[in-house]
Amino acid sequence: MGVMNNSPKTKVKGSFAATTWLSLIVGFLLLILLIIFILQNQQTTELNFFAWSVEWPAGVAFLIFAIAGALIMALVGGWRMFELRRQVKKSNQGVLRSEQGHGDPRDHSSGEHTV
Repeated sequence: MGVMNNSPKTKVKGSFAATTWLSLIVGFLLLILLIIFILQNQQTTELNFFAWSVEWPAGVAFLIFAIAGALIMALVGGWRMFELRRQVKKSNQGVLRSEQGHGDPRDHSSGEHTV
């Protein structure tokens, strides 16, 4: 008979470094695919957007659109991180006030303090 192991099993969480490396590898592979696409699509294509019309190689156009999309995504993500930091800062300030006994002045309708 085999030996039974009754010890509790713990799950190991992934680390931030592992996630970062995985993201970099996936991004690098996508970059290689984009470069291959650009090199294989050098024919000039007319692009129309509202009143604008330009003639670019298709691969270059996709590269520019990919960069523009990444910049938009970075701006939106940066704005969201800014909002979250501001919320955490406000929350931490409220916790510090309540720990110091200052609390919210709206909580006391009269000017009396209890000791």
